[in-house]
Amino acid sequence: MSSFEGSHKANAVVGNLCYRHVMRVMEAARDAPNLASAVNIGAFNLGNAIGAALGGAVINAGLGYPAISLAGAAMAALGLVMVLLFTWRARAALAGAECKVDAAA
Repeated sequence: MSSFEGSHKANAVVGNLCYRHVMRVMEAARDAPNLASAVNIGAFNLGNAIGAALGGAVINAGLGYPAISLAGAAMAALGLVMVLLFTWRARAALAGAECKVDAAA
């Protein structure tokens, strides 16, 4: 497989994930879809700005161009940890709310 074919497959996977993310956000914010869309776009733009600033800081520190990839991987890992923690917290809160409803009934 050429790198061209591989990049098309990777773009298809990322595109599908982004579409699903946007649809999930819009479904969760039925009462204010425009606000949800604006906040979602703002979060992506903030992530791009932080990534550019981090890359610039790595270059400015003299760590070299290969270190930019490591900094990007560290930021991606941090983002994954945050998603997992927020998901765990939301599920725990939902389970706690269900227990309170059962106890009240």
